[in-house]
Amino acid sequence: MKENKTLILHLEGMVQGVGMRFFIKQSASRYGVTGYVKNLRDGSVECLIQGDEESLDAFKLHIKRRSPGNISKIREEEASNHENDYHKFEVTF
Repeated sequence: MKENKTLILHLEGMVQGVGMRFFIKQSASRYGVTGYVKNLRDGSVECLIQGDEESLDAFKLHIKRRSPGNISKIREEEASNHENDYHKFEVTF
């Protein structure tokens, strides 16, 4: 059994108003990733993702290459102290 990791991604650039959250939700389903995505007030998008390392890497590569907006920067942090296990992927507000 593969061990799950939890990462928080902060997407910067032209990432709001371009269908980014919908795209990320579809991508998460495609790669078997759970968690959430939401717009932040500063114009960025936050994405918490959970899954095995292989799935997370494939997901991140896909959103970098295929996103509907223009991601100029992705800040990534491991959320090792995150206590919630997500069973689906949601768009939150």
